[in-house]
Amino acid sequence: MYYNFGLIGYPLNHSLSPSIHNYFLYKNKINGGYNCFELVDPKEMMNLLNFLKEYKFRGLNVTLPHKEAIISYVNELSEEAKLSRSVNTLYIKNNYIKGYNTDIYGFREMLKYNNISLKDKNIAILGAGGASKSVLTVVLEEDSRQIDLLCRDMQKGNNLIKSLNVGCLKNIFVKGISVLKNDYECDVAINATSAGIKNTFDINLSNVKINYCAIDLQYNLSGYTCFLNSLKHQKITMIDGVDMLIFQALKSFEIWTESNININIREVKNMLLSGIK
Repeated sequence: MYYNFGLIGYPLNHSLSPSIHNYFLYKNKINGGYNCFELVDPKEMMNLLNFLKEYKFRGLNVTLPHKEAIISYVNELSEEAKLSRSVNTLYIKNNYIKGYNTDIYGFREMLKYNNISLKDKNIAILGAGGASKSVLTVVLEEDSRQIDLLCRDMQKGNNLIKSLNVGCLKNIFVKGISVLKNDYECDVAINATSAGIKNTFDINLSNVKINYCAIDLQYNLSGYTCFLNSLKHQKITMIDGVDMLIFQALKSFEIWTESNININIREVKNMLLSGIK
């Protein structure tokens, strides 16, 4: 049997997903391949999905900017996808599409892998998009002291909180991202925005004090991401998105192949690093 897998999003030229999934295929002696499909206009989503069904694609990852819009095109949502209202994985079988959110699993496992505890911490989450939903879903499990959702569009932030159906939680605050311009302090800062994806970060962090950890969902194998680079003078733990990417990819792969696989995360990271040398 040959497995067709792929990735939908834009832009995709920086994506590590093909390398990771083709590595999974190789290590597990599974015949298959992983391809990228750049999609700018979400109105073309149905045509693309019909094409992928026709050519017997089994699984797809979905990334920016389509993680929320894709929900309209699936037949069923997993419990995690229902909770977060964000989908990053599609499983196609007999032309039936089920949407999953493995970002939640990926973020949770990334915290465990790096021994990061959010309990009793003041958390700042930058952004109010699909990635923020996944992050917030996990943060809410961690019994944090206070959660600030920092965004440019306050209405979008409030809508995000409502969409998660978390009720009235007194420790969640939606704030304008402009609060970072003043003296702002937190224990953990998590960048879930797309700022920095083009190697520029337009959010001023010079007045931000972080006490414990900075996490960027983006990644840069050759050095710091723009977000982490602006904070490297602070003596804190800094984690980029590679670990989360690998863990969420692993969960997607297991869904598509209906199997459990054992992967050495360090081995995968070394493979990725060798590819840029």
